[in-house]
Amino acid sequence: MLLKKLKLKQFLIYAPPYNNGNRGGIVAMHYLCKVINEVGYEAYLHPATTRGDIITGGKMADSKIDPAKCVGIYSEQIERPLEKNKVAVRWQMYYQLPHIKKYEGWDYVVNYVKAYWPQAPQLRVTMCNLAYWVPAPRMQRKGNAGQYHKFPNVPIPKDCRLIDGIPNNHPTKLHTLQRAERFYSADPYSFNNVLAALCGAESIIVPREGFNVDKWRAEVDAAPLLNYGDADLIEGQREKAVQFVSDLHAKEREQVKEFCETLQ
Repeated sequence: MLLKKLKLKQFLIYAPPYNNGNRGGIVAMHYLCKVINEVGYEAYLHPATTRGDIITGGKMADSKIDPAKCVGIYSEQIERPLEKNKVAVRWQMYYQLPHIKKYEGWDYVVNYVKAYWPQAPQLRVTMCNLAYWVPAPRMQRKGNAGQYHKFPNVPIPKDCRLIDGIPNNHPTKLHTLQRAERFYSADPYSFNNVLAALCGAESIIVPREGFNVDKWRAEVDAAPLLNYGDADLIEGQREKAVQFVSDLHAKEREQVKEFCETLQ
């Protein structure tokens, strides 16, 4: 299919409810809607069952939009397109499926984590408001925070206030990270590691036996600004985190623009 000849103008993003566990992948789908509109195209969240438009700035679809004339963007959890779209796109986020035959019924596949499926074009957006994730003025830091996330068997210091179970962008998480002197993370791949650094805590990955640090540093863009272990802490970590997120947003907007242009 010659995608560039389709002249499509509208995008429908089939996103789960924003408050359905508020997982990072759901947040990304809602935020993608906002970024597509910001780069000059027209995108809507569909079906219109949440208030994600208020939170992320994404527009909600209405009955006047014809899915058959739109690009439909689905998460990897959807095995087949839910409606007839002009082009059906599967957004591959976290699970690696090595053969294109796994995507029968899809016109186009894009990849969130490039290392998982390198033959697909990358499309990534990171909802991270630099004006929100900041150190609290005049707040005294005391004690540590931490998370297990996807690695519950990796031990972290027992005195950590855990952010596990706190929804993304929740004020409780912000308040916890702003008060912490250090943030110990069992999950070296979580974006919460960057959020902790933005909030002024020393963000530290908990070392574990058998972990390939070199591979992690090669695959994770944020790795250079994160401490692996607490022996030698990085100076100016928050400033490095701010620059990282600023550069990431600029790069991602270009990816979204290129993605939209490909489907026009």
